[in-house]
Amino acid sequence: MRLILLVFIAVVPALILILHNAKHDRDVSAERIQEDAQRIVEIAAARQAHFIDSARQLLAVLAEVPEVARGDSMACNRFVKGLTDRYSVYANLGVIDVEGNLVCSAVGFAGMVNAADRSYFRRAKGSKSFSIGDYQVGRVTGRGSVNFGYPILNRSREVGAVVFAALDLAWLTQLTGEARLPDGASLSILDSQGTILARFPDPEKWTGKPVPDAPLFQILQLRDQTTRELIGVDGVKRLYAFTTLSGKPETGQMYVVVGIPKEIAFAQVNRTLYWNLGWLGVACLLALATAWFIGNRHVVAYVSERARAEEARLHLASIVESSEDAIIGKSLNGTITSWNDGAEVMYGYTAEEVKGQPITILNPPDRPNEIPQLLEMVKQGKGINRYETERIRKDGRRLYVSASVSPIRDYEGKVVGASTIGRDITALRKVEEKLRAHASQMETLYTIGQEIGRTLALDEVIQYALDRVVSASGFDVAFIHFSGKSSAPTVYAAGSASRSSAEQLQLLARLGEDFERKITVCQEPWFVEDAAALAELKELQAFEGMRALVVLPLSGGEQRRGTLTLMSPRVHTFGPEESQFLQALGQQIALAIENAQLYGATVEVNAHLKQEIEERNRAEKILADFTAMVVHDLRSPLSNVVSIAESLQGGLFGPVNEQQNKWLWKIETNCKGLIEQVSDFLDLSKIEAGHIELVKKPVDLKALIHEILVEHSIQADKRQISFRNKIDRELPTIWLDPRRFSQVLSNLLNNALKFSDDGGDIEVGAGRGSGNEVNVWVKDAGIGIDIDEIGQIFEKYRQVSSGRNSGHKGTGLGLVICKKIVEAHGGRIWAESQKGKGATVFFSLPITASSSGAN
Repeated sequence: MRLILLVFIAVVPALILILHNAKHDRDVSAERIQEDAQRIVEIAAARQAHFIDSARQLLAVLAEVPEVARGDSMACNRFVKGLTDRYSVYANLGVIDVEGNLVCSAVGFAGMVNAADRSYFRRAKGSKSFSIGDYQVGRVTGRGSVNFGYPILNRSREVGAVVFAALDLAWLTQLTGEARLPDGASLSILDSQGTILARFPDPEKWTGKPVPDAPLFQILQLRDQTTRELIGVDGVKRLYAFTTLSGKPETGQMYVVVGIPKEIAFAQVNRTLYWNLGWLGVACLLALATAWFIGNRHVVAYVSERARAEEARLHLASIVESSEDAIIGKSLNGTITSWNDGAEVMYGYTAEEVKGQPITILNPPDRPNEIPQLLEMVKQGKGINRYETERIRKDGRRLYVSASVSPIRDYEGKVVGASTIGRDITALRKVEEKLRAHASQMETLYTIGQEIGRTLALDEVIQYALDRVVSASGFDVAFIHFSGKSSAPTVYAAGSASRSSAEQLQLLARLGEDFERKITVCQEPWFVEDAAALAELKELQAFEGMRALVVLPLSGGEQRRGTLTLMSPRVHTFGPEESQFLQALGQQIALAIENAQLYGATVEVNAHLKQEIEERNRAEKILADFTAMVVHDLRSPLSNVVSIAESLQGGLFGPVNEQQNKWLWKIETNCKGLIEQVSDFLDLSKIEAGHIELVKKPVDLKALIHEILVEHSIQADKRQISFRNKIDRELPTIWLDPRRFSQVLSNLLNNALKFSDDGGDIEVGAGRGSGNEVNVWVKDAGIGIDIDEIGQIFEKYRQVSSGRNSGHKGTGLGLVICKKIVEAHGGRIWAESQKGKGATVFFSLPITASSSGAN
């Protein structure tokens, strides 16, 4: 080794001198090549920039041409077609509207062509200036191109359209081929996305493809260097020079890249370097061969082999000792031969305590044959991977272990022992057991909830819940107590198969009232693992030997409180999971009982409510019949008074003077008004008592309305009020009760006359409504109704403020009777009005033919 080191020390100065000279020559050549590359790229960029300026000028001129600017497709198509014939470098010229739709094109197109996603269109529209697009295949031309866009601005300086020119990439490739490049050099033009627009040489191989060298494109975008040494798209390492044709990224950019191969630039320098290194290598090899032959042949081979073996042994021993798993070695008769730190932590024995001891000291007493059987398998050269078993620690605690057993062989392949790798999975097994228990509890809760919910009968719910609690919880006896201020305590009981319900109740009776009182007043969950430890529960153990107790409140109301009690003759340890499970079980039972109680209370309330409704309906019918009888008896004497007044006015009993005639007229008028009001009361009483009778028949509605208007014309003429007729000429014949219809329309006309000024007019109309119905309306020009009170005019005994202030008094029943008559016909009635502008009352009747004469 020392001889070899001396040889290297002698060679290093000569190597440093050779490399220094080579670096100096290489730097000089690199500067010259960089200057040449930068000069070529500037010349090429100038030619490309000149052409881009020409495209900008052409599009600026096109944007001002009337045929193009005003969007005339046919004139624009002819104009740009002539330009493309003249300038063959452009694959297409045209105009795109602001939505991206192609308006005109030098190349014919069919259908709708949209270019809203093209980069040149988006950049021209966004920047409102000349833009350069990226590589694309034209949707109209079907050829590869790079497009330029120029916005056409309207008077408000907003983009109205974009005129574009599609540069044919074949012409651009021809332009790059005309550049004078050194041998092996390349010239590329890229768009802003790194797609190759043109390349020389091999244009057909690279045009339209993304530049594969990502570092080059990143340098172009950063613009922090003008030259860089990189591997090109063809795998050749070159010195690159590059420049950008546009200074605004938002309007699009193009890059010009020139690369000169390093092999050509550094050919002479590399030849000189390789020549010097070659001779130096020959001298070094001769010296090394001599030193190697002397040292390696006699010493190095042996020492190296021993060192590798020792290193492997130490590495393996380190892995075994530092492993957290228990790794145990034993002989074929079961004697422990090795014991790592993981085994000491897992089993509690130190290595000194167990080495030489039989492995059976870890075996549980209930598994005496397990380890001998494993050793027999190992003697046969077999192993077992990942089997689960149990082992005993030094402190006597049982462990769940996942172990693998493998045979140990000597250098001849003979089995000389066994190794065991074990891992403590006790915590994992406990978690699995808890998960299984929790899943079982959740399934039990779900099953009980489902089955209890099948009935709402309180006794059935409670008894079924108790039976399920006994079977699911493991307790022998279960009680539910209900106690309250207003009733005696109620007890439900259930038990195991060996106890009947009566026996459970007898057991509770033997425990006494004091124990029952302790249970019923319990307001928090009470868990007793062993009743013998509590003096207050000595009676529980004295009878039937009950030891464990659980008391769970079911409800907290003062009127009726419930508790669930569970008993077991065995001492029971309550863990957190079981306590939560029992409380959840009690809550579920309480909810089911509450639902059953609510259901029973609801049924009872419904029965009482139904009885009250029937009594009320019977009372209302009696009252309506009584009212109708009283009204009928009142109307007869009033009619006699009117008849006598008319006779006196006619001179039947002798002449009357003017003063007497005046008072007789007042008597007649007031009695007629009273008869009208009494008639309204009588009609309403009959209607509310269900005595309204409709004698329907086919009626000519137009003729019937004219008859009613004639009846009211005398009263209207006295006040110089005119009727305006808005009745359709052709109204259908509909089925209705003409008397009741006349009553409705007369009531509406009387109201209109009452609230209209002398000399005014009233509009009466009828016509087809929406759907299969006829609308009838009466419109006056009187004082009107406040919009907030329109909804009150169809209520009994209600008069709106305009009616109360008008001096016209009434019962407030006329419109109520109209509403009930219209609704009895299957129609509806409503009103529209504004204060001081009159009111319009509408009602609609269905157009339905009926063969029945009455309803």
